[in-house]
Amino acid sequence: MSKQTVARVACLSTLLGLSACGGGDGDLTGICRVLAGGSSSVDSRHQVGNMMDFEKAFDGSLNTFAIYRATAGNGSATFIGRAQSGTIVPTGTLAGTVLVVPPDSSTLTVNITTTLNGVVQDSGTAGTFNRGETPACGGLCEFQGDNIYFAIQSTKPFDGITADFQVTGLPFDLQVRELCTR
Repeated sequence: MSKQTVARVACLSTLLGLSACGGGDGDLTGICRVLAGGSSSVDSRHQVGNMMDFEKAFDGSLNTFAIYRATAGNGSATFIGRAQSGTIVPTGTLAGTVLVVPPDSSTLTVNITTTLNGVVQDSGTAGTFNRGETPACGGLCEFQGDNIYFAIQSTKPFDGITADFQVTGLPFDLQVRELCTR
């Protein structure tokens, strides 16, 4: 890579307020760039089950995580992260979430939506995980240890990421490490 390309990448990362992710279970450097920081905000909703530490799903760290505990056969959880004012992620960037899905989980579907000033820009199924099977990816699925990055490709700029999880089957705990970009 040329010095000019490296300088442009460094400048773009600084301008967007993005930094390389690291930590978690092993070195996750390169799996995503955090979008949270400064005056960013996070919100959540869920049906059937419990949500713990939801704010950690968009805190700028892969060393922390939120937990959605699916306690019954069916449930859903939604995490909504909004970047600090003035931060806009360019078209073509991946938008998604880093998860730890337990091996004894049931069926999990991950849907990702991007927004700009609250208006939907892109939306799609990033992947589906069935117990004992390799995840089916509607967008991008990348594995690092127990971590899975589920993402969609953006076709428009955005400043927010929403991750929606649909669960059917056995109860389990889903770790949501971070809503992030790449």
